[in-house]
This record gives sequence, structure tokens and C-alpha cells, in this order.
Amino acid sequence: MPTTTPRLTQLTIVVSAQLMAEFDDVDADEVSRVVRESVRDLSGRIASEAVSELLHRLAHHRLTRLIAAGRPHA
Repeated sequence: MPTTTPRLTQLTIVVSAQLMAEFDDVDADEVSRVVRESVRDLSGRIASEAVSELLHRLAHHRLTRLIAAGRPHA
């Protein structure tokens, strides 16, 4: 399991808030879950300076796919 650093925790909070605002029709818990899963998938696999950008892009992509697949909204 990847180690969670204070920076990664803060980044998770920030990206979650950004995506909750962008995907306001998706349940906040679902957005948080997608961001946490994205953090888990990226941690330790990419350079730390790229995490912020890639986390937002990956979670955004996954949320867009969920909506397209007809997942329930908030």
C-alpha cells in the first residue's frame, strides 16, 4: 500500500474539491472515491512533481466515463 504524505493528503483534498465543483451533478462521495482510487493508482508510479496534474486528469477522465456509462448522479 502506498505511503500517504501530508502533501498527497492535501492534494487529494484540493483535487476532490475542484472536481466536486466541476461535477456538481455527481455525488460528492463518488467524486472522493474516484480521486482516492486515482491517488492509489498513481502513487509511486510517477514523478512526484507530476502527481498534481496527472491526478486531476485521471480522476476527471474516470468521472467523465462514469457519467457516460449512466452511473447515478447526486
